[in-house]
Amino acid sequence: MTKPELIERIRTHNRSADEGFLARFSEPALIAYLGRLDRLSNRRGDASRWVRRAPRFVAPTAAQRPLFSQAA
Repeated sequence: MTKPELIERIRTHNRSADEGFLARFSEPALIAYLGRLDRLSNRRGDASRWVRRAPRFVAPTAAQRPLFSQAA
């Protein structure tokens, strides 16, 4: 699919997306965004899952946090 075709498909899902704005993105980025829009437009159900693509932030536990800072 060409970049103009990707932009047109994206705009069918998101009419507020400006063509000039979308044109600044690479084809792989547009493909990823279109895939996300396609997944979001499908019906949700028990089998619907979201897969995190980046590592998850894990907050330190109470045992890992200092109770107070020690001044030198």
